Amino acid sequence: MDKYWLWMVNLKGLGNKLCNKLLGEFGSPWQVYNASESDFKKIEGIGSALAHTIAANRCLDKAERLLESLAMSNIKLLTIKDSLYPLEVKSLPNAPVLLYYKGQIRPQSLGVAIVGARRCTEYGKKVTQEAAAFLAKQDIPVISGMAKGIDGYAHTACLKEGGYTLAFLGNGVDI
Repeated sequence: MDKYWLWMVNLKGLGNKLCNKLLGEFGSPWQVYNASESDFKKIEGIGSALAHTIAANRCLDKAERLLESLAMSNIKLLTIKDSLYPLEVKSLPNAPVLLYYKGQIRPQSLGVAIVGARRCTEYGKKVTQEAAAFLAKQDIPVISGMAKGIDGYAHTACLKEGGYTLAFLGNGVDI
C-alpha cells in the first residue's frame, strides 16, 4: 500500500494540507486513488483543474520505481496513519503525511532537541556532550539535525552512552 502514499504525495498541486484533507475525506491513499473527479471537486481547496489532474494521473509506475529505490537504500516510510508517527506532529495543521527514515523508530519517542552552531566553542562542545550523555543515561532520546558542530556532538555523545537519537534532516535521507 506504500505505493499509493508515494503516488499521492508526488501529485503536482497537492501539498500536505490538501493530502490531509483527502485522507480525511476518503480515509486512505488507495481510496483517493480510486475516487472520481467529481468526488475531488466536492472538497474545499480542490478546483476543477486540480480534480482533473488527480483523476488523470492514476499511474503507479513512478511510485513503484521510487519504492524500489527506497528499498535499495534501506529507506522506510512512516505515514501519518502509522501508530509510530509522533502525535505532536500529527496535530499540526500542515503535518507531513509521509516521513522517510532509516533505522528504527521507538514508540513514543519524545525527547529533547539539542541544536546549535556548526562552528562552536570548546565550551559549547563540552556542555553539549554532557547534556546528551545525561539524557542518554535517563533513556531520553536526543533529537537534532545531524549537522557538524553541536548537532553532531549531541548525537555522538548520546550514542556513546547507549542512548537513542532522532535526526531530522534539512535535505533527505537519500543525500
